[in-house]
Amino acid sequence: MKLIFSDAALKINGVAYTDFPILLDRSMRIVEIAQSFLLYHCIERGQVNSKKSWIRYGRDLYDFFGYLEGNNFQWNEEPNHKKISIIASYRDWSFSECKLTPSTINQRLRTIVAFYGWAKRKKFIKNLPFD
Repeated sequence: MKLIFSDAALKINGVAYTDFPILLDRSMRIVEIAQSFLLYHCIERGQVNSKKSWIRYGRDLYDFFGYLEGNNFQWNEEPNHKKISIIASYRDWSFSECKLTPSTINQRLRTIVAFYGWAKRKKFIKNLPFD
């Protein structure tokens, strides 16, 4: 997993978006579902104007999708009520292995919850992994 940031060549409807986060998987392909969410969340809905916020959302998803990729998990795995959710295991890993602060973990979880809410509204998934 790799996180890069766009230059002025990234244009949407003729408008350049420099410093926009782009997530690449281990094969250096764009993680399309993450990119679609970032474009919606940061640009399309028009509520996130700060490039610093774009970077934060990109880093939040980079960390989560990197965790998924490193553990061979799929973001759209159906929830299994016999084990903890992917999000809960990510949270626990962030705390125990990465030693992140609770505020950092909570910030990332807010972005991940927004991502899954968007994916459900768009019908990319049937069920939320934390429902």
